Amino acid sequence: MGRRILLWAERGLGDTLQFCRYAPLVRDRGADVTLAVQPRLQALLEGQFADVRVVSQDDPRDSFDYQCPLMSLPRAFATRPDTIPALSRYLRADEEAVSRWSVRLPHDAPLRIGIAWQGNAEAERNWARGRSMPLAALAPLAHRQDVCLVSLQTGPGARQLEGSDFAHRIVSFGDELDAGPGAFLDTAAIAGNLDLVISTDTAVAHLAGALGAPVWVALHATSEWRWLLARADSPWYPSMRLFRQRTPGRWDEVVEDICAAVGVVCRPRHPAHGSGAA
Repeated sequence: MGRRILLWAERGLGDTLQFCRYAPLVRDRGADVTLAVQPRLQALLEGQFADVRVVSQDDPRDSFDYQCPLMSLPRAFATRPDTIPALSRYLRADEEAVSRWSVRLPHDAPLRIGIAWQGNAEAERNWARGRSMPLAALAPLAHRQDVCLVSLQTGPGARQLEGSDFAHRIVSFGDELDAGPGAFLDTAAIAGNLDLVISTDTAVAHLAGALGAPVWVALHATSEWRWLLARADSPWYPSMRLFRQRTPGRWDEVVEDICAAVGVVCRPRHPAHGSGAA
């Protein structure tokens, strides 16, 4: 009881968002918990978990009795698919920010869908090859009259909008999105105003799942271990649905499946359209 433990982020932003859920479980075992995360995530995660101190990885280290990388916590808790701590949501967007972004989004479309298509470019060049789709693959979704697409894409991938022949069909806030010191503060608030988020295997997908927002993830045929095999759902995120490539590299098949599902299981949930749910 009362021992000080440091939980630290060891890999990408999405990994931190997925496994920070274990911090309260460590706290509940009686530990004094400090969660050290990437500097860009500190603002988002501060105050999310009662009695868990959130610091930047760049901060000077205090002394601790124990330490554990975040991605080792599932093993420490002997996690199985049926024992994953899969809360309907374990992160929350700032309510004031949700209201502020609400007035900036279109209110005349039956469905407002956030999209993110490109993950970390460095990871894509190395261990995560093939997990991102080109924006052009989303053309069939963009041309639907029953949806309004909102770009949640940041970083180099956002430049694909410049050469897209359907960019006029996508609401984009450009470099303003998450331009402050913390990543995903704006994205989380915008997600709170959307009916659905559609993403490839990126941190945006993990953020939406952690917020309990309806999120559909487009997966490569050889996707990561965390998505398991042949499942259309994720035991990590109750609000998530998975769409997998049937043929390696064929994103057109995935988008075809997504387009077929839009309007079938998705119902508007943002305030402008009432209280329906996806």
